[in-house]
Amino acid sequence: MEKTHMALVPELQLMGDDAHQLGRSQELHGRVVRDMVDLELLRRWIGLCERTHGAECAEPWWAPTEKWDLPSAARLLDVSDMALVPARRNIRYIALSYVWGNVAEGANTAYWTTKENLTQRKAPGGVSLDILPTTITDAILLTRLLGERHLWIDALCIAQNDPADKAVNIGAMDAVYRRAVLTVFSAGGSSAHAPLPGLRPGTRVSSQHIAEVQGLRFAVPLPASREALARTTWNSRGWTYQELMLSPRRLLFTPSQVIFECNKCVWGEDLVAELPDGECPTHRLETGVVGRLMFAQKPAQWLRNTDIWVGDYLHSVESYAARRLTNEGDAVDAFSALTSAVAKAYGLAGGDPGRAFRYGMAVTELETAMLWQPVVGVRAERREVVGRDGEVRAMFPSWAFTGWRSPVRYEGEDQFVVFGSGGSSPRIGESLVDVWHMVDDGGRLNILDVRKVDRVVVDPAWGKLSYMIPKWDKSWQTPSNVQLAPGTLVFKTLVASLLVTEVQDGPGVTGEHHSLFSIASDEHDLGIIGRIILPNHQPSHQQMDFAVTGRSYGTHNATWATNVDASTTYAGFLLYVIAMHPTDSMGVSERAGLGVVFEKAWYRVNAEAKVVMLR
Repeated sequence: MEKTHMALVPELQLMGDDAHQLGRSQELHGRVVRDMVDLELLRRWIGLCERTHGAECAEPWWAPTEKWDLPSAARLLDVSDMALVPARRNIRYIALSYVWGNVAEGANTAYWTTKENLTQRKAPGGVSLDILPTTITDAILLTRLLGERHLWIDALCIAQNDPADKAVNIGAMDAVYRRAVLTVFSAGGSSAHAPLPGLRPGTRVSSQHIAEVQGLRFAVPLPASREALARTTWNSRGWTYQELMLSPRRLLFTPSQVIFECNKCVWGEDLVAELPDGECPTHRLETGVVGRLMFAQKPAQWLRNTDIWVGDYLHSVESYAARRLTNEGDAVDAFSALTSAVAKAYGLAGGDPGRAFRYGMAVTELETAMLWQPVVGVRAERREVVGRDGEVRAMFPSWAFTGWRSPVRYEGEDQFVVFGSGGSSPRIGESLVDVWHMVDDGGRLNILDVRKVDRVVVDPAWGKLSYMIPKWDKSWQTPSNVQLAPGTLVFKTLVASLLVTEVQDGPGVTGEHHSLFSIASDEHDLGIIGRIILPNHQPSHQQMDFAVTGRSYGTHNATWATNVDASTTYAGFLLYVIAMHPTDSMGVSERAGLGVVFEKAWYRVNAEAKVVMLR
């Protein structure tokens, strides 16, 4: 029988120790939360999951269980010998997810493993407890108390000043968290110096309110994991998102209580929910789960061969982009373990993460992935770095969400009718680019594995119009005076110069940092033919270049898109267009915004087939 989630959380819960007075068992009743966590309870949760849930929580369906996929460079901390040891095949270990805190110049980083101290740390006693911050020493203590011997901690198990070592180990982080017998999440502080709440005396003050009514004790339920973590620093950090999503078993040390989540059950200190047979009855803690992997449940084989994962991917991008990074250069790496897992799970680009995702963007669904918009109430700024020559350069390309320091959202065409309206995710009804290319790190132009989408609906009013997709000229070469940066998208499509004008009338057309602009053309008295969301500082009444990327999924009828005599409303298909700012005189551009135009009007503007170089 399929589980259902409770819509309401009880305001009071009867304590389990008093349940017998009403002829009830303790299950699904309250439990007293002490100042220190009951370690026996934690061991019971872990053991119950391991004994009764089997492969569902130990071997995710998408994992290559037949192959040990941790690299030879992977290390673990032996908490008995206090030494770094190789992560040999099938070794049991716990992983730690925590907040590093300030790692700016001058910050205490003496506890990091480096190329210089790596050899020393491989010897027994080579890792000194004296220099480790509190979060890490508590994690070591917890590992010992749980009867485990090995612990994975990024700052200790990866040589932080060795780019090669970091690349290999970061590239395997999906396997690191997936193969851990348990991941401990330290969500009680803002740095690595915060304790695990409740592990040691004085590190947690119980916030549980218990009152006696007619001889029975009742408690106000403590927050479930989602609510408990909502305002924590841990929940705002970029790296912690994929660590949460990829861990089959999660032990969350929240400020109010410890909560255990696995792929089947949720158990917490303040509620007796663990049953001897490992079954998972519906209860209030399940409504607040934070760590359910987007593909935790194995889909049918035929679904794995479709784009069923795309919606979850778009949601993950939104969730991840809303978080912050101490080092902006980590924007791709801090999302790469999750994209790697998705590529392997669904066999994207042959299961090769490097071909399936670039800069956090799903290459196989590139036309959809590019439909992101900045959140209207937040300033969108490029992620930039100052080079040794003093010049400021973008870290990542403008067409990728990782190229911007801003949360993003994916919304359907309705956002251009009612600004910031939300709604369903955007969908591509037909691909309008023949071939997509990208410049690799060696300066070569490579063809991307973008899935082609054929038209799935027909406009009855289409008539004899037929969109001719400009074909890629295989003889095209990069202009001799242009040096394309890695990550530059190169494709051929129709490009038109159109006028953008800020929309002045109507509800909800202006936000704090972004506004709704009309796209207009004076050709053939077409008037307003579309809309686009642009930053507020974008000058109104300015010509911009627009490149078509795809056709929307269905037909539309919009009263805002009228011709100059205001007597006709455009209807039919919308085309997605990217507004571009030139970056130099050689034809290279950057993304300025994403909008839509009506296809019937697009046919009448002076659009030309051009090769777009989008950096």
